[in-house]
Amino acid sequence: MKKLLRFFVVGIIVLAFLAGTAIGRTTTTIEVVYNTVNITVNGQKIEADNILYNGVTYVPLRAVAEALNKEVGWDQDTMTASINDKPETATVTRVVDGDTLVVNYKGSEERVRLIGVDTPESVHPDVAKNLPEGKVASEYTKSKLEGKDIELEFDVQERDQYGRILAYVWVDGEMFNKTLLKEGYARVATYPPNVKYVNDFIKIQEEARKNNKGFWSNDTFNGEVVKDNISNSVTPVKKEGNYVGSIDSDKYHNSTCRYAEIIKEDKQIWFDTVEEAEKAGYSACGVCKP
Repeated sequence: MKKLLRFFVVGIIVLAFLAGTAIGRTTTTIEVVYNTVNITVNGQKIEADNILYNGVTYVPLRAVAEALNKEVGWDQDTMTASINDKPETATVTRVVDGDTLVVNYKGSEERVRLIGVDTPESVHPDVAKNLPEGKVASEYTKSKLEGKDIELEFDVQERDQYGRILAYVWVDGEMFNKTLLKEGYARVATYPPNVKYVNDFIKIQEEARKNNKGFWSNDTFNGEVVKDNISNSVTPVKKEGNYVGSIDSDKYHNSTCRYAEIIKEDKQIWFDTVEEAEKAGYSACGVCKP
């Protein structure tokens, strides 16, 4: 979720000074002189103890992060500190299938599609495509998430062409996307540019494949030979079609329907077929009856 952040620091160099046991190095005691520096974030002055060392002023990273309503992250592998968005919270009200949820998010009902994973079908409009394994995956997700408070982590794209939120779902401190892969109930299905954790996902999948976890058997996933872990294409967002819905409702309409005409352009979701709309979780408008 991108936000415009501006901050101004007068007459200093802003650096993150990290040392000691927090990064696993030998602790060195350094004598420092504390001074006062004016730091303004969005017009608001930050009160912080700054450190003057060897002619350079060091500003506590956490003070800046708190002023931006964000949090400080630390990557031990790259020894890098960062300022990140705080996790978005939601409550799971219903599990649609193994990789799709309905949540209460910021007071609204939203569909969430887990990024980077794909479970067998269980609620496809074409019932011939629904599989017993899809029901197993759906029940597993339901047992772990339904009624739970979760955290949503976003990647580059916040929504897909159906208006669903795309997210990495965290519950009890663990990413559920990874859990599905680890247990063998899902396979990797990553579409650029949402590839933040693709390397982790592939490693987890290989371990599940090797150990015949879940739906894996003799290097096949639910009977399907998996040749490639990553799709190299991006699913385009449609700007036209035969039917239209809104990301704020669960109905789809004929394009000439009076309700379709009042959907704002930035809220529109287009479908080519009835099957496509229903697969995305939409139901037919009772007025235009598409």
